[in-house]
Amino acid sequence: MVRVRLVYYNTVHLNAVSSGSIFGSTTIFAASIAQLNSRNNIFVNNSGVGTTSGVAVVFQRDAPITASNYMYSSNNNLFYAGTPNGSHLIFDDGTNQYSTFTAFRNSLSSANGGQGQDLSSITENPPFLNIGVAPVSNFLHIDSNKPSAIKVGGNAFQLVNNYPDDYDGNIRSYPTSDIGADEVSGIVLPLDLVSFTGKASEHANHLTWSTANESNTSHFDVERMVNGVDFVKINVVAAAGDSKKVLDYSFTDNNLVNGVNTYYYRLKMVDQNGDFTYSKIVDVSGALKSTFDAFVSPNPSNGSVAVSILNPDKENASVDVFNLSGKKVANVQINSQDAFYTQTCDWSNLPKGVYVVKVSTASNVKTMKLIIE
Repeated sequence: MVRVRLVYYNTVHLNAVSSGSIFGSTTIFAASIAQLNSRNNIFVNNSGVGTTSGVAVVFQRDAPITASNYMYSSNNNLFYAGTPNGSHLIFDDGTNQYSTFTAFRNSLSSANGGQGQDLSSITENPPFLNIGVAPVSNFLHIDSNKPSAIKVGGNAFQLVNNYPDDYDGNIRSYPTSDIGADEVSGIVLPLDLVSFTGKASEHANHLTWSTANESNTSHFDVERMVNGVDFVKINVVAAAGDSKKVLDYSFTDNNLVNGVNTYYYRLKMVDQNGDFTYSKIVDVSGALKSTFDAFVSPNPSNGSVAVSILNPDKENASVDVFNLSGKKVANVQINSQDAFYTQTCDWSNLPKGVYVVKVSTASNVKTMKLIIE
């Protein structure tokens, strides 16, 4: 089995000095026993070398690069080794040495027999605000007032093992992000995403999320990945717009793919100006025994409510709405032969307040609280 090492969104800066006669350093070393996938990293080696010998290397390997030890998707990295010369190298594998970034990148091009790694990677001396001793609030942060290819130079992929925010907690920009551990400007969410979870059943995957402090929000795009590479929008859920309360949303994905056991989901949270950010990724796995369940969304609602029913017995359902006095104020009959279905109900004529929604089939009953405001 090939071991894959995932190296994403790191900033590594070396600036070592020594009075010794033999001294060298390496920013990142990769052994051929494992396959490296390196994306959106900053690797800098501004170190000195020994008085008689030594080499400062950015990227060092124990053997030449091949498709089996350096994944072709490795890209959008920054490599910098100072002034190019024989003792300051971008790359060294024991056989090949490249002091310039151009030479290194050309060696990876398909025209020269390479696999095409790092073709969108860059080189520059990053405009760091502080390269001193951590912890300092601006340690290895990029100066946003200086021009740099680091800014929106990355590829805003989001795999399961990756993180949607930087090391300060700033949400990364999409569809492109900054290179390195620091998202230079960061994105301010139009809401606080309190939670986002997924649950599997035999027939569907059910997603739930809660928000707080929504401001000028428009909608949520629910995106799904099944091939390990691409996220695809599968649904749109309207947002409340403005609210200081905790709001609950849900969506059930019943369009599952034959042969796929694990699904990855994320939310694209869009405001009314068209700006957006992404949630974390949740994975939903396993074929669980299906049981009856029902959900209402959004909650609180303006009166337009989606009632989703997971009904493995495929029985007709009755949806009753009661006020707090116990009076039935609305009823919807659902006749379906599907194990999962969603019915959009217009209850905007009901006065604002708290209601009880009762979903009944011949075999099951579930009650839920609904707030209309």
